[in-house]
Amino acid sequence: MWTRNQAFFEHNMECKEKTVWRKKSNYVENMEYMPYNEVAVIVEFYETEKGDRPAQDFLDSLDYKMRCKMIGEIKLLCELGYLLRYPHSEKLTQHIFELRAKQGSNISRCLFFFDKGEKAILTHGFTKKTEKTPRREIDRAESLRTDYLTRRERCNHGK
Repeated sequence: MWTRNQAFFEHNMECKEKTVWRKKSNYVENMEYMPYNEVAVIVEFYETEKGDRPAQDFLDSLDYKMRCKMIGEIKLLCELGYLLRYPHSEKLTQHIFELRAKQGSNISRCLFFFDKGEKAILTHGFTKKTEKTPRREIDRAESLRTDYLTRRERCNHGK
């Protein structure tokens, strides 16, 4: 079982040798005000009250190549934060974004939201079968975001 912050690094180490990371792409090198090795946001998995992590379960269910691609997208999210744009990420609603990964004809998405600009919370993932992201997946991400914010507020007020 992964701890919250080990998840990304364990997958990264597992996939590192067979995946070419894009941290040296022209896009990142040209951003002088934000070095590629500086973390823009902390990426965490949403966790239910029971301790389930839907996004982590989704990553675990992917085949090796797709998982490596998705981990690469998570790494870009960590490095670029709000600056990550299409084709890697797309804004779906006011608060919900999707990470996009494609391996052959398979298309996977992992939905997330930002928390106070310092964290990106991965809610869950799914394999896409249509061009448009299904409304039920967006609604699920919104619901998980509401739950996350409600529980965080309770913890901050000591209840």
